[in-house]
Amino acid sequence: MKGTIGRATLLLLVASLLLPFSPATVSNTRDDGGSAPYLLGDIQVVAIFVSTPIYTLSQSDINEGTIRLERALDWLEDQSPYRLTFTTTILNSSADKISFLAMEEISHELFSRSLTEVAKSGLKRYDGYAFLFITGEGGRSYAMPYDPDICYDSRFPSKSFWGERAVIYMKTRSGTLKDPATYAHELLHLFGARDKYNELWKGQKLFPLKELEDVWFEGGSGEDIMSSVSSLSFIDEITRGEIGWGDVDGDGIPDPLDIKLG
Repeated sequence: MKGTIGRATLLLLVASLLLPFSPATVSNTRDDGGSAPYLLGDIQVVAIFVSTPIYTLSQSDINEGTIRLERALDWLEDQSPYRLTFTTTILNSSADKISFLAMEEISHELFSRSLTEVAKSGLKRYDGYAFLFITGEGGRSYAMPYDPDICYDSRFPSKSFWGERAVIYMKTRSGTLKDPATYAHELLHLFGARDKYNELWKGQKLFPLKELEDVWFEGGSGEDIMSSVSSLSFIDEITRGEIGWGDVDGDGIPDPLDIKLG
């Protein structure tokens, strides 16, 4: 990881060669668009810590949230079979409450433009771009990916939009600080991973390459970090297929970038 909170970790030797990714290569491979096509290559994560009337974040809170985010991103880099490196930017702001409208107001305050415009500009440099709005309140975290079929939430203002973002409540409703797994879980949603709770996901097949759905369903259990956020556990074959880490023909090239499969 590089940038504000960490180091850059480059992971991948494919047949003794570093697999090249570029924004043009990765971002254009998902047909339905969005700023977080696959969890591959160089990813920009903009983490915005938001104070509200319910909870004013202290510098200590921001430091703690940053540490937990850093652990989540380091873990994702370690899990990836391909080159993956995160660049992070840490910012802070305030709002009456976190909502879609508030996110846009914060974006204009910090960047003088919408989140969509920030993300589209960022994809000229990065392979993926995502925003995390982090609050010190207690509550249920949620993600807002481009494709609502990934994890639709009634708090979404529309069926799809650019500038994938997630809201992370640092604490449970009982006041306990959440594990770094929550940060990883919500970020994985933005890059295509679906919840695996209560086996409901089995009726909602959604993979980068439709012809590979059955292959990845056979190879995974559905019992990984997308079914529990108690700890940084593991990422199984099903989730790997969803976020672009699949390699069904075993040639060392991730399925979304494999010319023979695409």
